[in-house]
Amino acid sequence: MVGLLELARRTMRLHTCALYWADAKGRALRIVEAASDAPLVDTPLPVSSGVLGATFAMAKPLLLANLRPDHPGLTHYVAAPGVRCFAGVPVLAIDGTQPCVDVPAVQ
Repeated sequence: MVGLLELARRTMRLHTCALYWADAKGRALRIVEAASDAPLVDTPLPVSSGVLGATFAMAKPLLLANLRPDHPGLTHYVAAPGVRCFAGVPVLAIDGTQPCVDVPAVQ
C-alpha cells in the first residue's frame, strides 16, 4: 500500500515529501513519515537547524528557489541531494503542537 506522502511525491514529481513533528518542548523536529529519493536524517533536528527550523520558527510557508545543489540549509538530508527548490509548510495540530511538512522538489 502506498502512503499518502509517497502518493503526493509521485503525483507532484517531488524529490521529497516528509512530515516533521516538533517535540513537546518545541526544541527539536523529528521525522514522522517520509517519501524521498535521498536518505533523510532520522535523528531529531534542532528547531534552529536549516530551512525546516526556519519554517517552524516563522510559522508560515517558506518557499525557496534556485538553490545551490549543496545548499547548507538542507540539514534534513544525510548528504547534499541536489535539490534546487524547497517548500516548507507549517501545520498546526489541534493540541497546539506545530509540525512542519517538508516538500522540496528538483527543478
